[in-house]
Amino acid sequence: MKRILNLIIITTLTGAFVFLASCGDEFLDNQPPGTAAGALMETPAGVEGILVGVYDRLTCKRYTVCMATDWTFGSVASDDCYTGSNYTTDVLERWEMFTGDHRYLVPRWREGFDGVARANGVLDFLRVVQEGDNPIPEPRASQVEAEAKFLRAWFHFKTTRVSRNIPYIKTQEEMDGMLPRDIPNDTEGWEGIEEDLQFAIDNLPDTPPLGQVGRPTKFAAMAVKAHAHMYQNELDQARPLLDQIIGSGKYELADNFEDNFLVTRNNNEESIFEIQISVTGETTGSAFFNNRPFSHQHGPVAMGWGFYQPSHELFEAYQVTGDGLPVLDKADRTPLANDYGISSTEEFIPTDHLLDPRVDYTIARRGVDFQGFAIHEGMSWIRMPDHQGNYMTKKFHHRMENSEYAIGEYNARNIRSYRLGHVLLWRAEIAVEDGDLNYARELVNQLR
Repeated sequence: MKRILNLIIITTLTGAFVFLASCGDEFLDNQPPGTAAGALMETPAGVEGILVGVYDRLTCKRYTVCMATDWTFGSVASDDCYTGSNYTTDVLERWEMFTGDHRYLVPRWREGFDGVARANGVLDFLRVVQEGDNPIPEPRASQVEAEAKFLRAWFHFKTTRVSRNIPYIKTQEEMDGMLPRDIPNDTEGWEGIEEDLQFAIDNLPDTPPLGQVGRPTKFAAMAVKAHAHMYQNELDQARPLLDQIIGSGKYELADNFEDNFLVTRNNNEESIFEIQISVTGETTGSAFFNNRPFSHQHGPVAMGWGFYQPSHELFEAYQVTGDGLPVLDKADRTPLANDYGISSTEEFIPTDHLLDPRVDYTIARRGVDFQGFAIHEGMSWIRMPDHQGNYMTKKFHHRMENSEYAIGEYNARNIRSYRLGHVLLWRAEIAVEDGDLNYARELVNQLR
């Protein structure tokens, strides 16, 4: 059985530059450096190639600022997880050391606007091609523009979630010749994000362009736009978008919660938009920073760096009543047994408190099987147990029986950015705000 591959293969321009470097009698007629590359890209095939290059920036290039997962600025910055180290500049959970030159903030900003620049490059080359003698036929030309604007909005959205104000950078033609450095960062960028996403909604098909999963559909653009409205507390504008996704009949909940985190269930029936990850042959491909940081550093599954450790507070949030309902008020929760400070050679009996079963698909803990590899031993598997506790994350690691889709610590598990479960919960939240508790309960119970 072949190893799982990206259904969109992330390409680079290497081949083009190798071609340009080839020797022959015609080398005296070569165009100046950069000119030939530009001419090569000013073709339908060139535009398609650099568009695929923008998708490459959806995956992580630095584990600390991974936009694909946002683990540092999401779970770690909340009370759900710890970074997994004791380095001063890694301790995001305390919200200290956040100066403008912080080693997490600077590359996060750069990666966001690198993606923006690539998306704008597609739009620039597309304009040149469409004005030439060999334009991209419709409706593909509009789809290319829509994909590029979807991605441009995506990178701006990811950036504004971390930074208070941002410049919304479009092409120079769209900005009437203004240079990017002249665009003020005096807003959160929502107007540009919504405008680009609406163009994507209006011009993307119901199914992935070119039949390639990993490219956004109009429903993916709707999900991102609804998410942007939720961030702004614009519930009236998010509601119709979510209703269209739910009512489309295009998506259904996966049979099992774990199906959304298995490499063998990539792009399943619940998925609205996934970032495609691959490992091929002896190449780790786009998997490098998408799962290795989150794996154990010790024990039989010592494949990673031991970052992203769930907190005991998150673990206790999974406790339920005898009716299976969550205990929402922290004051009503029972303190649960944990193995903090207890070595793996000492006896430890895991809690027998009723827990939501999703806990053991999310948190790796002592006494419970870890993805089919072994029963978790606790402290001996943990990188810094005295500093960050004895839990580890599970969702980024492949199951043992799926090892054929992995190379060592790297696996081809996609990043599920938007799925139907998210949409149902957002719509339930709006229903609660609307006072429609019956509909909210109906939506939540679909998931439960």
